[in-house]
Amino acid sequence: MRNIKLIFTLLFSSLFFGCLSTTQASSGSSAQMQGISEDIAVVQRSQAELNSKVNDLSLDISASKESITDLKQDIKNLSVQMEDIKAILIAKRGDMLPSDIYKEAHANFVKGNFEQAKEGFTLYIDKNPKGQYLEDSYYYRGDACYQLKEYKASAVSYALILKKFPKSKQIPSTRLKYAKSILELNKKDEAVMYLKSIVQDYPKSPESKKAEELLGTLTSKNL
Repeated sequence: MRNIKLIFTLLFSSLFFGCLSTTQASSGSSAQMQGISEDIAVVQRSQAELNSKVNDLSLDISASKESITDLKQDIKNLSVQMEDIKAILIAKRGDMLPSDIYKEAHANFVKGNFEQAKEGFTLYIDKNPKGQYLEDSYYYRGDACYQLKEYKASAVSYALILKKFPKSKQIPSTRLKYAKSILELNKKDEAVMYLKSIVQDYPKSPESKKAEELLGTLTSKNL
């Protein structure tokens, strides 16, 4: 009888602790599953936020592309408008007196509008090849071209003065400016020749001193 009771006691104990272990294991598994679910939820939220940022970035890029396209179109439209304005100005200048064309070009030069000044002086030269302001137009057109770094064009303008007006009072400064222009074109030997001619032919002129200084600079570079 005692043995039967002992057996029942042992069976009951086994069942009790077995159920308890199962319950604890089940509870542990549930906790782990809940933690994993929470982790998944965090990842999903992060992914959703990332997708949202990617979409926003895509929209920004699209907007930027549209802005660039619009800007290019605005530049193109502006260029067309500038061409129209130039055409109108040329047409108007065709009806202007030669002296007015020169005065307008000179006014643009003084204001630093060298492109407009160059065009104005060129127009005067073309329309008045024997005009009163022909020499000055060549001179200032050369200056305007030099300021625009169009050194070949500036050299041509100065050379025309030297050829057409050899007795002009502007010959010393024209030789100096011609020399500076061709120096920019890597014609050093010819430039040196013109600089020396200023010193020799016009020794008391302000340009003579400038020519000597420039010659000194060129000589020192060769040392």
